[in-house]
Amino acid sequence: LAQGRYSSVEAAIQALPVEVVTQIPWLSFWLGIARLPMSPPRARVSLERAFDGFVEGGDRIGGLTACAAILESVMLQWGDLHPADRWGFAMAQQLSEGGDLPLEVEVRALASTSVLMLRGPLHRETTELALYRVQRCMPLVEQPAQRLALAGFAALLHLFIGEWAMA
Repeated sequence: LAQGRYSSVEAAIQALPVEVVTQIPWLSFWLGIARLPMSPPRARVSLERAFDGFVEGGDRIGGLTACAAILESVMLQWGDLHPADRWGFAMAQQLSEGGDLPLEVEVRALASTSVLMLRGPLHRETTELALYRVQRCMPLVEQPAQRLALAGFAALLHLFIGEWAMA
């Protein structure tokens, strides 16, 4: 996917029996990721199926990763942002479960919550929790793209909650 082979990944997964794809959440996840740049609404259907499978199977990392991608799909669609509400609450629940997460998973999850700021004060608690976690993660992040995503999120959140000097 990093090389732009979205169509190839989508075709390969669609060639599998539907029962297989629906039983293995990671296949639904990657199908959603392959669809994300071209069709965020179609991607969301696959990602929501993946999220449900991860939660049912007790896979917190899968659940966080799928939830982050769902929030990204809402932002990319850039129309009706109401779907972010459900997934903002799901993200808050996933993040509050405690325990360490792989840094890459946590960074993606935190950066995806930026769409929640556009939904207003409904998600203030979630975005503040994310800011706390961003401040904890930032010194550990070495990859420039990840640092930029977190720094942009932190600056926007500080503006959102009225901490102008911190932005």
